[in-house]
Amino acid sequence: MKALVDLRPLRENRTFRRLWIGSTASGFGGQFGGFAAVYYLWDTTHRAVVVGLLGLAVAAPLILLSLAGSAFIDHVDRRRLAMRCAGGQILISSAMTAVVFTGVGGVPAVLVATLLAMPIALFPVLNAELFGDRPEVLGLFTTALAVGGVTASVLSGLATRRPHPGRLMLACGAVWALALGGLGLVHPGPGMIGVVLLLIAVAGAADTWAVVARGTVVQSTTPDAYRGRVSALEAMVGEAGPQLGNLRAGLVATATSGGAALAIGGASALAATALIAVSTPALRRFTVPDEGALTGSDLHG
Repeated sequence: MKALVDLRPLRENRTFRRLWIGSTASGFGGQFGGFAAVYYLWDTTHRAVVVGLLGLAVAAPLILLSLAGSAFIDHVDRRRLAMRCAGGQILISSAMTAVVFTGVGGVPAVLVATLLAMPIALFPVLNAELFGDRPEVLGLFTTALAVGGVTASVLSGLATRRPHPGRLMLACGAVWALALGGLGLVHPGPGMIGVVLLLIAVAGAADTWAVVARGTVVQSTTPDAYRGRVSALEAMVGEAGPQLGNLRAGLVATATSGGAALAIGGASALAATALIAVSTPALRRFTVPDEGALTGSDLHG
């Protein structure tokens, strides 16, 4: 079925299959660690701004290391570099575990060690405002985000076979903004947990397809000699950007509320997406060629 994800790379390419399995296992661990970091800081402080600081703790090293790495990534053994970085992640995760179990360093140590987590800063605040700060509900929030993402991945054939990934990326950005903005408008009441989980799942699905579309545009237009540098910059934008958004969300939630911060963020993201769509016609027109033989010039002018 064309709607389903194309599994041929996993069947036919042993190297890619090993990379995919390792990345998937790492992703599971990263999600567990990210949730634990958010819950630890919220349970310890109950301050949205402290949870939001996780975004800064993630974004700052991502920006610095992406810029530094882009200078040499195309001139070294990428496989060996990836293995060394994975070893560094293991050491950092071990340090975070030691902090939580021993209490040494407390909140500042977790903020410093949380260089590779992916927290959603407003989830604990929203859980407290709508559902009485129940930890099991907070777990459902992050689960719903993952369910949306996995569902979109399974049905990624609907995205990868579209000829205009730029348009898909813009549409998914708008859906993400609308879903999270709508989440901020939810009020306490019977059955509202289902509405909240549905909106989070829709946001997760939209985010997954947006990442797929963005990767298609970037990889299709980047010559192999520059692929490492461009990928480093893409990672900086795609990962550090949302983390700075988490910092903004924590600050706004401290001044207003979790719901208001979500609504404001959703409206701002929707406006930004519309501006990009209007001001970048090349992105809307971009078409993936059948042979994949194109250069970065296809996205200019």
